[in-house]
Amino acid sequence: MKEESSGAEALHITEALHTIAVAEEHRAEINLKAYKGNGEVVTYEGWVVMHDYWRKGYMRLRNPRNGQVRLVPQIFITELNGKRIYL
Repeated sequence: MKEESSGAEALHITEALHTIAVAEEHRAEINLKAYKGNGEVVTYEGWVVMHDYWRKGYMRLRNPRNGQVRLVPQIFITELNGKRIYL
C-alpha cells in the first residue's frame, strides 16, 4: 500500500486562499483548475489574480497573454499550483 506524504500534495482551502491572496499582492501567475457552473473542469495556467473578493467568495483572474478576464468562485477551485484542494 502506498503511503501519502504529509500534506505536500494537498492544500486546505484556507491555505489555498492565503496563497491566492499572496499571489494577488505580488501579481504572481498561478495555475488552477476549477469547476464551471455546468460541472465542466476548466484549467487556468499562468493567470494573474486581479482581485480577491474574500467576503463574497469570488476572485477575478486575468490572462496576461490575451487580456481575458474570468470571475471564479473560490469554492469551485479543485487544484492550485498542482496541489489538490480539500475542505
